[in-house]
Amino acid sequence: EGPQWGESQDCLLDDLQVILQGAPAPPQRKHFEDEEEDEEVDHIEGPIWFRVLHTRIRVRKHPDEKAAPVESLQQGEIVEAAEVMKGWANLAKSEREARDISEDCGAWALVDGSSLNMGILMEQYTPRWFEVVFEPRIAIRKSATQIAPAVEWMDKGEVFEVAAVRHGWVALSARERKKRDISKDCGSWVLINAKGLGRLIKVCPPPTAPKIEEEAIFAEP
Repeated sequence: EGPQWGESQDCLLDDLQVILQGAPAPPQRKHFEDEEEDEEVDHIEGPIWFRVLHTRIRVRKHPDEKAAPVESLQQGEIVEAAEVMKGWANLAKSEREARDISEDCGAWALVDGSSLNMGILMEQYTPRWFEVVFEPRIAIRKSATQIAPAVEWMDKGEVFEVAAVRHGWVALSARERKKRDISKDCGSWVLINAKGLGRLIKVCPPPTAPKIEEEAIFAEP
């Protein structure tokens, strides 16, 4: 049996934090990396990140190669998709806003252009660094579900390193777990978006080394 309400003040606070973080996560969809193993999978929920491999690819109004182009992506760009449907990536709201694509206009990019003799246009990419943008803090949970217990907390503005992105969650890297004294046999998952709360974390550049460390690195022997 699970813990009962009222057992202790700590229990009440923990239950309250779960409620504030939103309802339990919906059933997880198959991850994009597994799509090739199951041809029936035609819709994968994000967020999912891609790196553009082709010199330039078109962002189109609809997931159709004949649809009107609304923007272009350049080789090397990292873009976030809200979903992938039948081989087309639907750009996330943040990407649309950054590219001045209106809400009533679609923003779809083809992932695999083999049918057009163009090969793979974008490859799945795992961002390494994230920043907490939700105030005042967010939970690091034992497993990738909002009803899992919190093993640690991170305040707004903290930058952390991840090892994987799965089903709307990120897993902390081994170095990050060690830094926060989270044991190897304990999960360390952070939710990317929370229902009713919006974005909790965002991709960011790697943190800069503290001034003292920089001086030590560049100091003459």
